[in-house]
This record gives sequence, structure tokens and C-alpha cells, in this order.
Amino acid sequence: MNRALAPLLRHPVLALSAGIGLLYVAIALLWPSGVFWSPDSNLKYVQMLSLRWDDGLRFDMPYPGRTLDPDLQAVPLGPTFYEIRQGNIHIVWPLLFAAMSLPFYLLFGHAGLFLLPAASGAGTVYLTGRLTERLRPGAGVWAALVLGLTTPVLFYSVMFWEHTVAVFCATLGAYLLLTARRSAPLREGTARARRDGSSPWRLAFAGAAIAFAAGGLRAEMYVYAAGFFLAVLLFHQGRARWATLPPLAAGAVVTSLPLWTLNYITNGSPLPLNAAKNFSTVTLD
Repeated sequence: MNRALAPLLRHPVLALSAGIGLLYVAIALLWPSGVFWSPDSNLKYVQMLSLRWDDGLRFDMPYPGRTLDPDLQAVPLGPTFYEIRQGNIHIVWPLLFAAMSLPFYLLFGHAGLFLLPAASGAGTVYLTGRLTERLRPGAGVWAALVLGLTTPVLFYSVMFWEHTVAVFCATLGAYLLLTARRSAPLREGTARARRDGSSPWRLAFAGAAIAFAAGGLRAEMYVYAAGFFLAVLLFHQGRARWATLPPLAAGAVVTSLPLWTLNYITNGSPLPLNAAKNFSTVTLD
């Protein structure tokens, strides 16, 4: 037991993040089974249950009232929550979160719905603490504590929602970018030299993480991605800029292409359906 706890005791940010993650799970388990705080969470649940194999993969929402409402004029959902295409009802939320959550639901039932949001929230707390510790030694634990218990990360980590998953990906991208500088020892005979540079793989994964957040989970993360790349342009100079941008962009493009393809196949737009509906109208109603 002591050996199992030793790594946590040596790394207080990790220990705190693990404890906060367990707290998230404990809070989430207090919710009554089958009941959700928000209609958004409820519809994400329905969307997840709509994933099925019926002469091929289906993700439209089964509608028990179709016999009484063949023209789908009385679908009991708000008009912004669904779209009718080819005679079928499609919930507008990105499909990827529902697909990612389904295995946890099948394995653990209702409690499994909250594992991905809770783990993502705890992961965000951990990365924030680690990054803060690098910038200001001794402050990492406090940053993790504040983020985990006094911000909306706490709320969304105990809800069936993709917010914390997207935030974790965005935070991971920032962490990988800001820690991509390396200093590796090289041997030249008996002499030792040091090589400074940026790890292209870490930068590629940084771009991939942010692209995944934007293309697969929350379309507003495209604004974050734009600011992310703009910051690289503004704060990296000369060779450092061009050593950073290509792998960062490559990771983003390689990740975005299949996500855009998935979105196009499922809703006819490279954007998630809810974002496509909003961008295609004058208002956000």
C-alpha cells in the first residue's frame, strides 16, 4: 500500500488532482439515475442511445410517436435541438462525445456517463498545476486547488457534458506547446554538449489536441485555436517561429481532416451540426 501511494506523495499536484477527480465522481454518483440537471445533458444521453446498428450504423433519434405524427410536426424537442433530414430526427450536438461515452455507459451503466467528464476535469487540474509549478515553483498545488474547486471546471466535471473534455484537450495543447523546449545531453568524446530546441512530436500533438477540441467537441474552440496560432506568430521570433509552426499546423491538419469528414458525413457540414445551424442563420436563436 505504501509503495502504491509513494508516487502520489512525491508529486503533490498529481495527488491533489487524483483526489479532486475522485471527488468529481463521488458528486456525480449522487445524481438520480436517468435524471439530468440540464436538457442539454438529457439530449446528449438520448443521442448516445441513438447510436445503433440497424442495417448499418444509425445515429438518428428513434421516434415512438411517428405513427401519430408521421410528418414530424410535433417532435417534443426545442427547435434548436434537432434537425430533420431525409425524414429522420438528428440531435444537433457533435456525435463524437456520444460515441466516446457509449463504452463507459455499456460497462458501468449510468455511473459510466460521468467518468469521461470527471477524468477530463481532473486531467485539466493536473496539467494546470504542472504548468504553474514550472512557471512559479511552489504555486502548482494552489493553482490546481483553485481551478478544481472554484471554477466551472467543478460544475462541468460532474455533468454529462463535453465541456471538460474540450477544455482538457485545449489545456493539453497549451501545455505541450509551452513545454516543448528540450535540453538533451550529447556526448562528443569525453566532452558533453547540450542541444536546445523544440520537440516536433510534442508540437504536433499540441496541434492535434486543439484541433480535436474544435473539430470534434466544441466549435467555439476554433476561436481558441486561432488565438493559439496567433500567439505563436507573435511571441516566437525568427527560427523559433518556423521551427514551431509547421509541426503544430501538421498535427492540427492531420487531426482535423477526419473530423471534418465525419461531420460532413453525419450532418452535411464540416462543422458540428449545432454550429452549422447557428452560422447559417442571422441570429443564434
